[in-house]
Amino acid sequence: MKTITGFLLSKAAERPEILPLVQELADKIQWLVNNSRSLKELETLEQFAGNSELLRFVTDSLKESGELPTLGQKDYKTYIFLLAYCPEDFAFFYLKENLVVPYIEQNKLDELLFFTDMLRQVFNNHRYLSGVYNWVCDYFFQARREVYHGKGSHITDAQFRRAERNLKYLRQRSFREMVQIKGYKVYSPTALAECCGMEYRSFRRRFRAEFGRTLCQWIREQRVKEITYLLEYTNKRLLEIADETGFSSPANLNDFCVKYMLGTPGALRKNLQKQRNVHHEE
Repeated sequence: MKTITGFLLSKAAERPEILPLVQELADKIQWLVNNSRSLKELETLEQFAGNSELLRFVTDSLKESGELPTLGQKDYKTYIFLLAYCPEDFAFFYLKENLVVPYIEQNKLDELLFFTDMLRQVFNNHRYLSGVYNWVCDYFFQARREVYHGKGSHITDAQFRRAERNLKYLRQRSFREMVQIKGYKVYSPTALAECCGMEYRSFRRRFRAEFGRTLCQWIREQRVKEITYLLEYTNKRLLEIADETGFSSPANLNDFCVKYMLGTPGALRKNLQKQRNVHHEE
């Protein structure tokens, strides 16, 4: 399939009733391919997206071709936008099941990156694309997560940034995941910013925007959770717990527990384990 338009015109030649509609669409797409300088200009395709007969012909023909459309076809971008503007379920399912899912299975990174470009422009006013958005978002999120865990990726930092710039939810998820992974047992705000590879003031502002709390508050919450777990589920000595949770001495651990957990470590351990035994008996 050299071009999608050429293929569709050849198919429409067998169906005289649809040929005028396909020819009108082909003329518009050809003009856009030759003259458009930005993706925003593809918005004009929305005038065709409400024609269910035409759009169903497009999706049915592409499925029958047995070929996976790619960026190798110079009119590819126009058809992706055309289908994205169609509110019908069949168009949505074609985008998700016949394009995005195979792209993910085959690691068609360029096509998936283009989908992020399209979604950035279209999604806010076309929420029926949420399924497509979620699949594309999850592809990049899982890859980003692997990187945060110290594994390699075929996706470059620049490509990750492009996807995250285009997909707000991906940007939020990626940042939160980075903080959760890099922030494990990091008890200094400046150290956490350094671990995440960001300048401290920028990191602090973004953290507040994403988490709705300050860095110090979040670090304190993580410490409370960790101390609670160690007191309730282990018999580690207070010296060990202090060391594991970033305190220089059991006395500092004690002061923290009294101030933020309303009890000494010993009293907290006794109450936590007592409550756990009661729940066990019930």
